[in-house]
Amino acid sequence: MTGDERRPLASAQSEYRERTVDPKSLDDLLAAYETTAERWSSLQSNAGAANAVFDENHRLYKLLRVEPDGRDGIAKLMSHRDVGVKLVAAAHTLGWNPADASEVLEAIEQGPGLHAVVIPLRDPRSRLVKSASALIE
Repeated sequence: MTGDERRPLASAQSEYRERTVDPKSLDDLLAAYETTAERWSSLQSNAGAANAVFDENHRLYKLLRVEPDGRDGIAKLMSHRDVGVKLVAAAHTLGWNPADASEVLEAIEQGPGLHAVVIPLRDPRSRLVKSASALIE
């Protein structure tokens, strides 16, 4: 699809909300979400490429979050083998399952590597939620 053929995201989201998503389309969106999260995680040493992939993942999140099965699919990725996928899925899941998402984010925060979430605020839960909340806006 060329740039001229793309519809504005707001228009696509509005249309998406107004219809029932067939399970195959939802499965395709979830697979694309997982793939972009994996790619984002693997590109941490290349900020420019990682940012572009993250933007695509965030676009998919916005489409998936409007459907209960989409939210469930994202939440299931909190148990993914890749820490970066867990991070993105947990941050996105904060909106509908803050207890489980916070638990995953806290575990990531305690771990090694670039995905550890550390922002110096007084309350650990606030630090965690504020850091991850920036990903879901």
